[in-house]
Amino acid sequence: MVLTALSDALDFESSNVVSAISSKLKIEQERANLLFTHLKIWLWVCSTASKEREAGVLNVPKAIVIDNRLKLLDDAWHIFILHTKEYQNFCNNYLDYFVHHYPYPSTSNKKISLDVKKEQLSYLYDKIGKDTLLFWYKNLNDHFSPPNAKKP
Repeated sequence: MVLTALSDALDFESSNVVSAISSKLKIEQERANLLFTHLKIWLWVCSTASKEREAGVLNVPKAIVIDNRLKLLDDAWHIFILHTKEYQNFCNNYLDYFVHHYPYPSTSNKKISLDVKKEQLSYLYDKIGKDTLLFWYKNLNDHFSPPNAKKP
């Protein structure tokens, strides 16, 4: 199993994607660039988890799930996916793994279980550290929301 370094994923740049994030989410270019950086971290975690699961590594969540607190990452991911060639290039050349987007089934109306949340948070903590994890789950929406936006 070959894991890609997070620094490699962070090397990818796309002014097209950042501009689209800025425009569609109505945030400043600088904040859009920072949100894109956090999205690359998220996608790196997803690719790493997938590779580890395939290799039989223990204590890897069955899925990495975006909940409401991470909705802006999901919104940015949707924008990135629409730039198909850039998304494919990023996945293939910077992650060495194509990260598919599997939306959480909204029709099921099931809440993510506490055990699943704990397993994911523990895994994220190990991979990205306390500071990024806390930023995502405590400050992400507030930091990137446009002025006067309604809270999710």
